[in-house]
Amino acid sequence: MKTKSGTKNKIILWGLVYWIALSVSYIWPMQNDWSDTFPLEANILKFVLASMTILAMLLLIPGNESILSLFFTIILYIVIFPVAIVYAFQNRETCYYLSVVICFAFVEIAVRHIAPHKVSLRFMDHNPSKSIVIIGFIILILSLFVMYRERGIPDMKSLDFSITYEIRASYMLSSLASRLFRLVTRAVIPFMVSVYFLRKKYQNVIVLLFIQFVYFLWLANKTTIFSIGILVIGYYFAQAKNRTVLFSKIMSFGMIFISVLEGIRTQLNSGFGSVIANTYSLLVRRTMLVPAYLKFCYYDYFVIKENPLSGMFGTFAAPVLTRIGWYNPYKTITYTKTIGNYYASGSNANTGIFGAELAHFGFLGIPIAGILLLIFMLCVKRCESVNGGGFTCCLAIYTIVSLTDAGTIELIGYSPMFLIALIMYFSDLNEYKKEARSNKTRKDIQRKRIRIRYKV
Repeated sequence: MKTKSGTKNKIILWGLVYWIALSVSYIWPMQNDWSDTFPLEANILKFVLASMTILAMLLLIPGNESILSLFFTIILYIVIFPVAIVYAFQNRETCYYLSVVICFAFVEIAVRHIAPHKVSLRFMDHNPSKSIVIIGFIILILSLFVMYRERGIPDMKSLDFSITYEIRASYMLSSLASRLFRLVTRAVIPFMVSVYFLRKKYQNVIVLLFIQFVYFLWLANKTTIFSIGILVIGYYFAQAKNRTVLFSKIMSFGMIFISVLEGIRTQLNSGFGSVIANTYSLLVRRTMLVPAYLKFCYYDYFVIKENPLSGMFGTFAAPVLTRIGWYNPYKTITYTKTIGNYYASGSNANTGIFGAELAHFGFLGIPIAGILLLIFMLCVKRCESVNGGGFTCCLAIYTIVSLTDAGTIELIGYSPMFLIALIMYFSDLNEYKKEARSNKTRKDIQRKRIRIRYKV
């Protein structure tokens, strides 16, 4: 109990440090170059309310160092904290913010008291996990073939991040290629990497990560190249002691460091200053604060202004709705593009969890997002109890990080998130664990034999 209590106190302490660092970052360096999008219109009462709710959500994080604890902390840091910042410092809608807080707190509480059933499937007298690996290889090969036909030889120009958007604007993928790309890079490769990490076949991991890199060269999608680091770090992070505290420390020190450098950027060397500016813009502005700002835009557009909703389009029900002639108001122009045209620069305005759901169901989208997040977290809980933290973290961490741009509505559609949830709930990798242990035992025996021969 003392260990859990100590861990919980550290999680809360570092969470508050991160909250203060992010607040100062918004007040100081963010106002130097991006005050138009992120004006400083602070409301003291809302800041106090935001701080109290942040403390409450930190208190509800499990202090047992499970993968659930780590995932809840990640979502808090990259999704909820930025929403609280925009709410307090832009004087935004209290109703929306408190609804998000209540739903997230509900998920934190409910996941502790619900024990998912341990389902064990057999496919032709075999564990289905091996069959999933084979199916994954088939999908991967098909995707590579389709992508080569449409994009040809991978282009090294994608490594120049300054022309990323020019490259992405220069091509138009077919529907099949686009779906295969998302499925492979967000579900198939993460699953296979997780399996080979578990089996300690690191050469296969390197090949799969290289394929992920090739997809980046083809399409210049920056999240694809970042996913390589996320997958590797996720697996080894799960092996660390006090992983949630470690993550909190890294995020807190990282936020302080990058914010201070951005604040004094004009006094630094022009080349180094440019690197700092791009890094701060990508990690703090684009990854955290822009999606948080857009959530309030979605709330304004779909709830306050009561514009048409997308409903069940984008879910499993979409083909049926299309067949019966149900009207889709965003068939020609997607709602992400509509929001981008209305509030932003005209680009696709992706916003992630507690935002995308508003476009489908209006205000009801907030509790629906909470319920879908709870279902996903229960799958995480089940997978960790059966397959261990390393496999679970490596498999699902990319999906968790992607919640800054993708909503939980994907869980009820033909999406990578749905496939990841299925794998987590039904997979049982005990056969692979036994194989890994036997391989390790065999290697240990060989080493002992070598030592004995050497001594003789």
